[in-house]
Amino acid sequence: MRQLLTTSILAISLALGAATAQAAAEAATTATGATGESRTVAGYQVAGKGDACIPVRNIDGWSAVDREHVILEGPGKTRHLARYSGTCFNDPKFELRLGVQSRNLQLCGGAGDYLLIGGERCMVLDMWELPAEAKRTAVTP
Repeated sequence: MRQLLTTSILAISLALGAATAQAAAEAATTATGATGESRTVAGYQVAGKGDACIPVRNIDGWSAVDREHVILEGPGKTRHLARYSGTCFNDPKFELRLGVQSRNLQLCGGAGDYLLIGGERCMVLDMWELPAEAKRTAVTP
């Protein structure tokens, strides 16, 4: 009887372990996106090559992350993390306005578009769409 009970518990544990492993694999696939690339940028978990776009007319807010990253807010809970050239002198944390210069009415990473920060043109190097539930993790210098 004891052996049967042990065997049953082992079988249940293996079944739960397999289900957990499958769920973890599915979550990893979702987190990495189609490219299979997932990494942390400015404290946010991002997936993709950094070539996401947001229509300029949809940008209705922004917030500074650090001297090289801003979050652009769109309709609903749409948010994009943009990395711009680090050669810009002005820090977006101390600016009241942020401008956009785009060649085709979309702001895209790596497409020759610019953020205007304190009157300076700062090239957008990369941009990722952030999930609505994305939270910034601690960043170590």
